[in-house]
Amino acid sequence: MSNNRPLAGILLGGAAWMMAMRWGIRLIGLVSTVILARLLVPEDFGVVAMAMVFVGLVNQLLDFGLEFGLIRNANAERKHYDTTWTVRLLQMGGIALLLAAGSPFIASIYDEPRLMPIIWVIAAGVFVRAWENIGTIDFQKHLQFDRDFKFNVCIKLGGFLATIGLALYLRSYWALVLGTAFNQCLAVGVSYVMSSYRPRFSLQAVGEVLSFSQWMLVRGLANFSFRRGDDFIVGKLFGTLGLGHYSVAKSISLMAASEIVQPASRAFFPGFSQLNAEPSRLASAFVRAIAGIAILVVPVGLGLSCVAPEVVRLLLGEKWLEAVPVLQLLPIAEVVIAVHALAGNLVIVIGRVRLLALVLWLRAIAMLACLFVGYQIASLPGILYGMIASAIFSFVFLNMAATRVSEVGWANILGALYRPVISGLAMVAALHWIDTALSLALVAMLLVKLVVGGLVYVSVLLLLWRTWGGAEAVETELLGMARRKLKLS
Repeated sequence: MSNNRPLAGILLGGAAWMMAMRWGIRLIGLVSTVILARLLVPEDFGVVAMAMVFVGLVNQLLDFGLEFGLIRNANAERKHYDTTWTVRLLQMGGIALLLAAGSPFIASIYDEPRLMPIIWVIAAGVFVRAWENIGTIDFQKHLQFDRDFKFNVCIKLGGFLATIGLALYLRSYWALVLGTAFNQCLAVGVSYVMSSYRPRFSLQAVGEVLSFSQWMLVRGLANFSFRRGDDFIVGKLFGTLGLGHYSVAKSISLMAASEIVQPASRAFFPGFSQLNAEPSRLASAFVRAIAGIAILVVPVGLGLSCVAPEVVRLLLGEKWLEAVPVLQLLPIAEVVIAVHALAGNLVIVIGRVRLLALVLWLRAIAMLACLFVGYQIASLPGILYGMIASAIFSFVFLNMAATRVSEVGWANILGALYRPVISGLAMVAALHWIDTALSLALVAMLLVKLVVGGLVYVSVLLLLWRTWGGAEAVETELLGMARRKLKLS
């Protein structure tokens, strides 16, 4: 699997560029979280998180994965774009109606009447977002990473400014709700500015569009159950206060994982699609992709787990101390999820969406079982350990599916991961030693941990690469990219 290096380099370069730029924007998101945590209280985040669980559920009930089908279709014509836009408009209109009609029921589940008006506003935002220009899908389809990034940047920046302004004025959860609605409106406007495509109402290709999407719906529901089932359970068991601490810690944990995996996935999925007819090149590109992701996500996720006490006290404040245990354990689960996230994309590209849907339902059931057992044993800490266990089950299930439908083998997968994992464990050991050996002020302790952790991780990684990596290791590609960037600058 060594004959696809040029394309792998292109994809790694695109993914690295998007991740670097997205992390710059995510720093703004982190600033937003810090400011909002200071202006609002955990219960504000908890009540909005309750609403978003059901918003996500209804969205998945009517999500046909239309964009995936359009990206995967190399021969897509105008009729496919227009039909996709029309079906998505009907889909999201249905989501808005279901949310508005079901708001009394949702409020009764949590015995939280504040949820009704929150869901009405969010439903209105969903309907507005339905009119977004389908032409922006070409940013991903044609590997236009810069335009895809700029599109998302405008939306993120606008939402940040609006939400902070509203929080300063309102000092309540309504800042989060109205900020979300503003984001939806902004996305529609920006989509028509950045793409010259003008969609029309059409159902001419509805059969072709939906033929790929039927199993994407089943996949989406399973994926939602796995990613948001814990929010529902924590909210039901521990109320708005408990869910507030949990949801904010989870959002920070996701920064360490999804903000690397999501842009990488956006870059690699269309690239994988172009290699669908060449199994060996596809397998090689996949292995190098997960190796590159692991090198980045392992130190960030495990490092965040080790500095959780300092991060919560310094950034969020003393009223958020109950979030510390959550932030110590959830990033571990997110790291495990991140290093196998592309396995699902590989299965979709090959066209085995039915198999993927079945595997995702299997992991969702495993996750619910892990959370049930964990809660019975140790309450909230048990749920957190259950999340880690369920992430391990997910790793096994999804990679089993990937190895079944492609030329990727378990030896390839483990070979791509062992160097980052060993380096990450060495970093964790060093940071735990610092906790026991040193007693420093808050900021000093955080800085020492960041410097020592980074040095240990990079040193061990380079040592393992020099010893067992070889010329084809992804570290070789990443260092080559870094050298080229330095020469250009």
